Amino acid sequence: MIHIQNSLNSQFIKLRLSIEKILELDFENDDSIEQLTKLQTEQSELREKIEQIDFRLNDNDYPHELIAIVQECMDLQVRANEKMNSYKLKLIRNIRQIENGHKARDGYRILPTQIDGYFIDKHN
Repeated sequence: MIHIQNSLNSQFIKLRLSIEKILELDFENDDSIEQLTKLQTEQSELREKIEQIDFRLNDNDYPHELIAIVQECMDLQVRANEKMNSYKLKLIRNIRQIENGHKARDGYRILPTQIDGYFIDKHN
């Protein structure tokens, strides 16, 4: 049972470190997006391992240290989600500005008129 708790504890510590690495990423850098993908994959694998280990414990078997680490992971994950959502909103705003710029530019563009005799020449 202690071995199971230690294993669960080490998995949550790895998860916490992974979330902390996500919080340190600078999303403005293209390499960070690749790193984010790797970290999220790592988190997914860790969560699967945690679920497998978790089934072996009863509700009363969780030590307070483990509960504290789980709470810390949850808090860090909330912060990471907020960071990613704020970056997503920033990107959406930038895309809208670009779209508005295209609309403004296209609104003042003068389209060329058709040359006289276009339809006559086209049918002959």
